[in-house]
Amino acid sequence: MFINGDGTDVTYPDTINNTNGYAGVPWDGEKYTVQDMAAQQGPALQNHTEALWSVGWVLGANNTAIIQSVLAALRGQRVWTLQPIATQANSAFQDFLSQYTGGSPADARFNQVVVDWLECGGSPSLPEFIIGLNS
Repeated sequence: MFINGDGTDVTYPDTINNTNGYAGVPWDGEKYTVQDMAAQQGPALQNHTEALWSVGWVLGANNTAIIQSVLAALRGQRVWTLQPIATQANSAFQDFLSQYTGGSPADARFNQVVVDWLECGGSPSLPEFIIGLNS
């Protein structure tokens, strides 16, 4: 498991630890709903042929979430804009992956998962769930 915390720039020449070595869905703009993200990530996960594949499961903050965070800050409240958004995405991640994994070697394969706030979401936690897929 490799965790890159906010504000850190971690790069290794080895593709085992460096996300630059992984293929994934090309970025075509922020996704604001789980359904949009699943529609983007699912077919690519199922049909890729690259050896190193990254599943990007990160939702963007829409205008409403950003405005609510700014208003909360003006009231003196510290609000993490992406935490509730990440919780929503992470809670749906296990169901998403169950549609594409768990069968023959021809099923979808991935080597890396990119999420925000990995401690937020369903039970078991995302790290526990992903590690369990490898057992």
